[in-house]
Parts: sequence; structure tokens; C-alpha cells
Amino acid sequence: MGDNRPSESESGREAGNDSSGAGVVGGRALEDREGGSSLSVILAISHAERRRFDHRHTSTRRKKAVAYVALAFLLPIFGAMLWGAYRFGVSVGDGGMDGLLTLARWYVPVVIGLYVLAGANEAGKRLLGFEARELLLTTVRDRDLVLGLLLADLRESGWYLLGPTAVLVLVFGVGVGSPTLVAVATVAAVLVTVAATLVGYVVGLGVRLGLRYVPISSSAQSALSGVASVGVFLLFVAGGAIAGQTGASFDLGETSPAELAPEGPPPLAIGYYADFFFVGTPMLEGIGYLALASGALVVAAIPLAVRGTIAITPRLWRGQSHGDSTDSDAASTGGEPAGAEIAMRRDWPWLEVATGYVADGVVRRAIRTPARSLHVVYYLVGAGYVVVSLGVADPSLLATAVGASLVLLGLWLAGGAVGLNPIGDEGSMLGQLVLAAYSPETFVRARILVGTAIGLPLVLGGTALLTVDELGGLEAPLIGGFLAVMVPVSACFAVGVGTLLPRSEPGRVLEKFEAKPPETLAILVHGAVVTALAAAGAFLLIGDLAPVARVGGLAAVALCSLIAADAGYRFAVSGIAGYGRPRKPDPVYALELIAGLGLVGLLLSLSLEIGAATQLPLSETALFTATFVAGFLGWALAGGAYLLASERSWTYVDLAIPDARDGRYLVVGLVASLAAYGAFATAVWLFELPVVSHAIAEEAGTAGPAFVFLLAALILLVNAPVEEFLFRNVLQKRLTEAISVGGAIVAVSMLFAAVHLPVYASADPVAIAVSLVPLVIVSVVWGWVYERTGNLVVPALCHGLYNVAIVVVPVLAASTF
Repeated sequence: MGDNRPSESESGREAGNDSSGAGVVGGRALEDREGGSSLSVILAISHAERRRFDHRHTSTRRKKAVAYVALAFLLPIFGAMLWGAYRFGVSVGDGGMDGLLTLARWYVPVVIGLYVLAGANEAGKRLLGFEARELLLTTVRDRDLVLGLLLADLRESGWYLLGPTAVLVLVFGVGVGSPTLVAVATVAAVLVTVAATLVGYVVGLGVRLGLRYVPISSSAQSALSGVASVGVFLLFVAGGAIAGQTGASFDLGETSPAELAPEGPPPLAIGYYADFFFVGTPMLEGIGYLALASGALVVAAIPLAVRGTIAITPRLWRGQSHGDSTDSDAASTGGEPAGAEIAMRRDWPWLEVATGYVADGVVRRAIRTPARSLHVVYYLVGAGYVVVSLGVADPSLLATAVGASLVLLGLWLAGGAVGLNPIGDEGSMLGQLVLAAYSPETFVRARILVGTAIGLPLVLGGTALLTVDELGGLEAPLIGGFLAVMVPVSACFAVGVGTLLPRSEPGRVLEKFEAKPPETLAILVHGAVVTALAAAGAFLLIGDLAPVARVGGLAAVALCSLIAADAGYRFAVSGIAGYGRPRKPDPVYALELIAGLGLVGLLLSLSLEIGAATQLPLSETALFTATFVAGFLGWALAGGAYLLASERSWTYVDLAIPDARDGRYLVVGLVASLAAYGAFATAVWLFELPVVSHAIAEEAGTAGPAFVFLLAALILLVNAPVEEFLFRNVLQKRLTEAISVGGAIVAVSMLFAAVHLPVYASADPVAIAVSLVPLVIVSVVWGWVYERTGNLVVPALCHGLYNVAIVVVPVLAASTF
């Protein structure tokens, strides 16, 4: 073990940097401390900080379950990005894409600037907010502590920033077909990402240090820093849009990079760093001195930025603000006595109603403590991005951009302003509140009321602006009415998501100041779902669609919106009631829950299946197998996510080796299923009913014996077990906790048939309805078999053998005879 004590000169510098005297104490403690090497200390700090972050942000089962589902949805998107990068590289390697190098030189500074901004925002997350501050500041050298925390930050950012960037560039290089480009471009991407992020740390920490000497309160400093970061982000977006406009006017669908590329050299020499991403392509003959200079600058920026971070961070640890460090509630209310405020509040008429009284308190508390609502800056960034990117790119679209941003902002704020953390926001008072005279419904309705009041004016104003250029005739009232209805839907869904993912401990908004914002995952889930529903409904209302598709689509959007709103409301009421009142089974919520899980499973299945079908370069048979497995993986993930979120272990899955009794029920269930199918086929023949063939059955009918046997194996090993796991072992079993067994079997069977709608795609709704009837009947049989045996294996075998009998056997018989 080596000497871990700092030198006298280093200790003196540390002491000189301390404005509160704590550094002197820490330095003296270190002079008497023997420890491990600096590297071991740095790695230990980094590892401990990463584990603390993982525990705080992903330890709850609910968060993990939602995160896994979200990642599954994103996998096809990232796969499409990889495939696009590869195809892009192929085009470049073939000598196409003239002007792309010039375009890249202009835009590389913008990308670097965004990475710098990301680093500036991340700078305060760990370096200023680490735990065990007093212990670490007096036992670990400042340099080691900074490097350990910085390493933890870089390891985390590698998952969402550094890693994806490097992978996309690597795939681009593979597409070009140049081994040199693969190596050079990947290294260049890693270096510039790390350098820009570290420079961002220095910028962000330097701004924070400068604000320490500004004579304003700490809250004002934090708000100013947050607004500045948002402004810089929008400035970069505007700069990119303006740079793109320096070339000729263009149509994105038909214009080449040469027409998009601005004229002349890039305004910043660092833009020549883009040359490293075109080494070995026909676009670049060799690396010029400007590119080499920019590369040297990027490499040199890494140690310089690390040194700057080491120099600035200890000053922030021990420095004191010259402004007022606290903002009390009394000061924010002007020092009025609480009794006077209460007396003044009783004059308002809505205070006579319980919901209005609680809503009034929610609003007043948000006004008195603005930190509760500072997370809305995230929504402002999204809305500002729409305005800047569209309005600057084409000034004629400014009214449309502002209108669209106001609509989005209204929908987001309706749920995100006060509804995304109903449990955590109340804190330790929640137990007393729910035992008071007001019911849990009152507290939930109050937040929905406030959110609706915030979002509705913004949505209606934005819709009015959209009528300037985009909407006309009946489109404006249709869209306006639909979006107005989506405002309370957003508020109801938000309280449900916030109850599912509460945040009861303080966090950092914009990584700069302590508050109690909603979970970031809750913000993303709420925003994504509400935006998707609103966009789908608007498209269906004014898009050029067939009447059947329009009506069916609107019915689906209405049903999904109703389930999201009502289930969110009921779940929030149940969650708040659980803090002080006994919970009671809610049959309506249970039905909405299984419908929601079925919808999530369907969407995951379609997403993964389409992603595999469009992105995997496999042979026809291998591609069919991959898409088949990927689709059912989505169903399995939905069931597994529910078990994880509801804190049920895998012992909840009823798996056992079938015995003689199970065998008898298997025979009865299979015979009943085939008899029901035979009766249905007879009725179709007798009454000449329209039906739609299953897509897989049609494909099997034109394939050879080898494919048919493969399909039989997939049905028995993948299709039947996965569907029975979700619909019987998860959904039916959960539903029987709230309603009767018979009702649960019928409800799940109807859902089982409904989720098969995509495979019966047809323009004839009567044929679809007729084709779904046997699915309901056989599902009832399988549900009964599951309830009688309590063994998932039995209905899975019954299901698999039935599918083989009606799909595979007829094909083999036809090919034989």
C-alpha cells in the first residue's frame, strides 16, 4: 500500500481554495491518514456511487417493470437507426451523397455544442449531490473524490450517450466497407463525445461558481441557471435550423445533401473534425491540417477539462453563497399571518365544495413553493423545440409551430403540472390527510381539476392558432373538441402513473437544485402515451382514410383513452386510500387493468415483430421464425412486467408436471375445443357466413411440409405457452381476485379474441366479428380447464394441440391426398 497523503503544496492549495474552513480540516485529516492508492480510491468511489444511483432510481420493482417495457418499445427504433446508419454508409461507400462532407462540417459544431450543454446539465448531479459529504470531504483527497464521481457519471452516460453514438458510427463505417473508417470514426466519436461532455462539466460548474458571487437568493440562482440552459439548448436548435437555410430552398423528400449543404467553409474550424468520419471514402482524399488541428484540440480538451473540473468542484463543495440561501414560506407569502390567509380564502365560493377546497390548497402551495413545479421546464423545452425548429426553418409555419407547441404544452401540463406525484408530493402528511374528513377521491379529483384548468386554455388557444394555416371548415371544431376531451384524460392518466411511480424523496430538477419533482420515468411515460393518443385521434379525424378505418380507429382511440383515464383515476384513489384506509377490490379497475395489459402486450408484440421483420437480414424461413418468436416475446414481457410490478415472484406461475387427473381434463378440453370449432365450421357452411382466414393459416397452406412441421413446433413451444401464461395465469388469475371465476373467464376470453384483430385484417367488419366467435368459445374452454387443474401446462397443451389440429393437420392432409 502506498502513501495516499497529499503533498504539502497540494494541501496548501486545497486549504487556500476553501472559503468556509472545511478544507483545512479535511487537509489536516488527510495528512494523518494512510490508505490505498489513488486509483483504488477512485474506483471504490465510482463503484459505490453507481450502486447508490441504481438503488435509488431502479430499485423498486414497478420502476424496473416500466423501464423494461419502455426499452422493449425502443428496441425496434434503435434497430431502425442502426439499419439506417448501415444503409447510409453503403451509399457513401458507393460514391453517392455528394455534399455530405460539407454538410457535416457545418453541423458538427452544433452537435458538439449539444453535447457540451448535456455535460453542463449533468455537472451537478453527482459532483455536487453525493452522499456522505462530511465523511468523504474529510477522509478522501479532493482530486480522488472528483475523479471517482466523474468516472461514475461517465459510466452512466455511456449507456445513453457515448455507447449509442459509438455504435451508430461503427455501423456506418461497416456500411462504407472501409476498415480504416471503422476504426478511425469510432475512436473519433468516442473522443469528441467524452471531450464535449467534460467541457460541458467545466462550463456548468463554472456558471454555478460564478452565481455564488451574484447577490441574489439561491432559488433565483437555480432558476436563472435552469432558464439559461434551456435558452442555450434552443439557441443551438435555432442555429442548426438557420445553418440549414443558408443553402438553397429544398424539399426534404427529394433534395440531395449537395443542395442542403450551406455555401462556403464552416464558420467554426472545429467543424473540420467531421473529416475523421469520412476517412477512406470517395469524399475525402486525405486528412488536412485543419482536421488534424481540430482532432488535437479535442484530445487536449479531455485532460484540460478534467483538470478544470478538479479545480472548480472543491470550491463549490465548500463555498458559501453571498445571496440569501433560504426562501421560507412566510417570505414567499409576503409575511401575512396564516390566519389572515385562511380568513381571506373562505370568501371564495369554490371553497364550499370539498374538491374545490383541496384544489385551492394545491394551487396555493404550488405558488408559495415554486420548486414543486420547476419540473415543468422540461415541458417548456419540448414546446420550445417545436417552435424554434419549425418556425425558424420556415417562418411561414410560425403560427402552426406555436399552435402545435401550445397544444402539446396544454396536454402535458394538464397531467404533469400537479398530477404526476400525488403521493410523494404530500409527503409525511398523506397518512393524516386520508384519515381526515375528505375521501381519497377528493384529493385525486382536486389534482385532476387543477390540471384540467391549466391545460384547457392552452389547448384551445393552440387549436385556434392552427386554424390560421392548417385547419379549416369542420376540421377546427372537430380537432378542438377532441383535444379538449383529451385534457382531462391526460390529467386522470397522470395521477395513475404518478401513483404507480411515486417519488417521496427530494431530487434534482435540471440537475441543479433540490426539489421533489415527479419521477423522470413517469414524465416520459405520461408524455409519450398522451401524445400518441392525441396524435392518433387528430390524424384519424382529418386524415384521408376510408370510413371503416376512420370509425374503427377512432373507436380504438376512444377506448384506449377511456381505459387510461378511468384506470388512472381508480388506481390513484386506491393508492392514496392504502395509506390510511382499508383497500377494497375494485371490479371496474380490475377489468381495466387486464384490458390495459392486453393492449400493452399487443403493442409490444407488434413492435418487436415488425422490428424483426424489417431489420433482420435473414432467409425467409429464419426470418419467419425470428418474427414469430419476437412477437410472442412481447406478450411474455407484458406478463412478466406485471408480475415484477405487482411484487409477485415466479412462484405465481402455476407450473407442474401433469398427473392423471390433469390428463383427463386435457382430453375433455381438447375434445370440447375441437367440437366447438366443428360446430362453428358447420354453421358457417350452412348459413354461408363470411369469415376471414388466419394469416398464418394462409401462409401454411402455400408452404412445404418442412415449414408446416416448423410451424407446429413453434405453436407448441412458443405460441400456446406464452398466450396461456399471460391470459390465464396472469390476467384471469388476477381478475378472479375482484370478480367471480365465471365472469373472469368470459372477460379474459373476450379480450383474448379482441387482441387477435390485427391477424384478421379485413375490410369487412362482419367477417371479422364472425371469425372471432370461435376464439371466444375455445378460450372459455381453456379458462375452465385452467381453473379446474390449477396447472398452466394443461391449458397450454390443450391450446397448442388445438391450433395444430386446425392449422397444421389440414395442410398436411391436403398435401398428402
